[in-house]
Order: sequence, then C-alpha cells, then structure tokens
Amino acid sequence: VIRGQEGARVKVTQNATETMDVSSLSPDHAVTIDPQLAQKIEVIRGPSTLLYGAGSVGGLVNVTDTKIPIQMPENGYEGNVGLRYNSGNDEKMTHAGTTVGLGSNVALRVEGLKRDANNYIAPNYFHDHDGELEKEKRVGNTFSESENVNVGLSWIGERGFAGVSYSNRQDQYGLPGHSHEYESCHLHGLSLHCGEHDHDEDEHDDHDHDHAHEAGPWIDLKSERYDVRTELDDPFAGFKKLRAQASYTDYQHDEIEEDTISTRFKNKGYDGRLELVHNPLGAWEGVIGTQYGQQKLELTGEEAFLAPNTTKKWSVFALEHAQLNDVHVELAARADQQKIDIDDSSKKDFDGSAFSVSGAANWEFAPNYKLSLVTSHQERLPLAQELYADGGHFATNTYELGNDQLKKEQSNNVELGFHYDNNRFDYHVHVYHNWFDDYIYAQTLDRYEDFRLVKYTQDKARFYGAEAEAAYQ
Repeated sequence: VIRGQEGARVKVTQNATETMDVSSLSPDHAVTIDPQLAQKIEVIRGPSTLLYGAGSVGGLVNVTDTKIPIQMPENGYEGNVGLRYNSGNDEKMTHAGTTVGLGSNVALRVEGLKRDANNYIAPNYFHDHDGELEKEKRVGNTFSESENVNVGLSWIGERGFAGVSYSNRQDQYGLPGHSHEYESCHLHGLSLHCGEHDHDEDEHDDHDHDHAHEAGPWIDLKSERYDVRTELDDPFAGFKKLRAQASYTDYQHDEIEEDTISTRFKNKGYDGRLELVHNPLGAWEGVIGTQYGQQKLELTGEEAFLAPNTTKKWSVFALEHAQLNDVHVELAARADQQKIDIDDSSKKDFDGSAFSVSGAANWEFAPNYKLSLVTSHQERLPLAQELYADGGHFATNTYELGNDQLKKEQSNNVELGFHYDNNRFDYHVHVYHNWFDDYIYAQTLDRYEDFRLVKYTQDKARFYGAEAEAAYQ
C-alpha cells in the first residue's frame, strides 16, 4: 500500500517487465518476487513511472535481480549466502547464489532459496470455537513454505551483453480467515439471498465445513519463467544504448480444501520491451521505447468468479530530462492500447486506449537544498476482473460483479517536496494531492452479516496527504 493505493494502482515489475502472477486479483495471492534474491527494490515516483506503466500515482515498485549476469565476476567468481531465523513464526530460511566466469566472455549464475515458516505467534489472540472465544498462541493457517531456483547464462563483451535465464518458484501457504460460511448466498436481481432453503437446495454439495475450517484452505503455487535480456552500446547513429528484453511465464496456483482442489488459477503470458537511449539533443537526454504483453487467465472450480479471458496490451513511452541552470527538468509520456477478449457471449470485449503525461522540476535554490514539483495526468485502463467478475469470492467475503461499461480511470496529480541532503544527514518532506475522475471501485450494493455484494463502478475521488523521512549516517 503506497499513499493509500494498492492492487492495480501499485504496479510491481521485475526488471521493468510484468510479473505475470495474479496478485492484483485478490489480497490472498502472492507476488512472485522474493526480496532475498533481489539486487535492488525501488519505489519509483515522478515522470519515470511512465517508463513502466500508467496509473501508479502513488509510486511504482521495480525489482532488479542478478539472475542474468551483466558483467564478468572479479577473479572469475563471486557469491553470496544468507541464513535467517524468525522467532515470530519459527521461520527458517537459507538463500545462496554464485556467478562463475566460463572463459573470458561467458558468465553463469545459479541461485536459490528455501523457506519454511510455522503459523504466526500472536499475543492476546482469541479465536471463536463453537461460539466461545478461546485464547490461542498462534493464528491458524498462517504457515508458509517456498522454494525458488534461478539459472542464468550470459555472453559479455566490450559493448554489452546478451543473456537468458530460467526461474522456477514453488510456494505453499495457508489462507487465514478463509470461510465458506456464506456459500449458500446467491443473487436475486441485485440483492443477496441467503437462507435455510439454500442449504436444502444445495444439500448434495454439502461439506463438513467445521472440519474444513479447522484444517484450513491453502494455496499450492508453481511458476516457471524464461527471460532474455540484452544491452548494446552505440548500436547505430544517434543512439548510445539499446536495451531489449522478453519473458514468458507459466503460472498456476491451486486453492486446496480438505486435500481437494477447489479452485485453480492459470495465467500464461509473455512480455517484451525495447528501449533506445538517444544521444544528447542540446541540453536534453532521454529514452524512447515500446512494450507489448499478452496474458491468458483461466479460472476453474468453485470460486471461478471470472470467465477465461485474454488481455493484450501495446505501449509506447518516452522520458526526457535536462539541467537548465539550477533546475533539473523531466518530461515523460506514455500511450497504451489494450484489448480484452472474454470467453462469455453475454459480455462484450473491451478495446480502449489511454494517454498519460508527467513533468517534474527540481530547483537547487541553495547548496544541499532543493524544492521539487511533480505534476501528471494519468489514465488507467480497467482490468478484466473489474469488467467481467461474476461470482462468489470467499477470500474477501464478497460476491463480485464486474461492469463492462467501465471507462478508463483518469487522474490529475500534484506533489510538492522540500529536500535537504549532505554527506551525513538528509531529510525530505512531501505533500501530494490526487484528483480522480471515473475512479474504479467496488461499491457495496447489499450485505448479509459479513458477506457483501459488490459491483465495480466509477465516481470522482480525492486522495491527499503528507509524508516525511530523515536519515543520519
């Protein structure tokens, strides 16, 4: 959660490309990036966000890693190893990686991680057992296990590199609070109907829910990913660097209850991008690029609240910056074209475009002091879930209804900053304001106890706030 935004509005990228998981569908779905294997995790703000995506008005998270070597290791090899123990959930984790030079121009990277964590310990935690609260030491069904292996190989020369990698990730983790208490609820028009006769009608589907609750549902996740990356200095006249990368991901997770797969999520997709850094044009330097991605999402089982669909997205973007006396200026723009094909004859396919622009100025008005101003107009195209959802989603205790009449979400944003920075001490203060038109959100239409009927709709919205940080070295 960044500046009040989450889900689709806090985009997470891996080396500037899509993660191709289903984390934006629901808060109980993992982001398939492990921080322990990352080289750098950065929250990007300002015009630079438009290099990676639009609509992340609070900030965009980009994770870079070393699974494809970009330079030869010193002395022919290098490595790292880490061990961790966490008393809060008995977590035991180890991770290690090594890069080895194979001759003078080829480098091999192998890295892996293994994690095993028990249920969380929670002081003063009480749980409902047959209507009575009982104190427990641990929160049930919060365990987590993970295994991650990456292998990468690169050819590295004087003007750049070209490399490939393979990643395999497997996770098993519990879903605390997941309940089928309201699975008898169904729709009458735009109202929920939950009653005893529903149990009679669905008697043939009855399960021992007390036992399921005690055992707890859990997720079995597997993701395989293939990456290709290259960089080349001075590729041709007028440009000083070319960057290209592509990835293919085969993602699947099963939600398991009582040793039976209740719902399966499958997402297969590929993503490719090309960037060109041009030579200076007067005081201006910058990058232009294009990106194309496609992913096919398929849900099957009890909680298949979304029909199979395919999303295709093509983008072009540019970022320019210049130092004009004491002011550093940045300008960026991004255009997106998105098409979603839905495998449901009762719903219409989506085809739309969006255009976003952003500008920033940083004025160094005194040594070590800066004032910054960032403005942007951003447009976000709706997700397949927001357009087409139709079914019970028990992880969030909701029945979700999409809306295929949704338009693109638009926002106008401004941020002011005051910065002080010297060798040992720095501080930063920001105030920001976001004005949204056609803000997409899940409106509650009806409610039965803790179960809600929600439908995605649009309205005006405002977000504003302040943040500050200080650091002493």
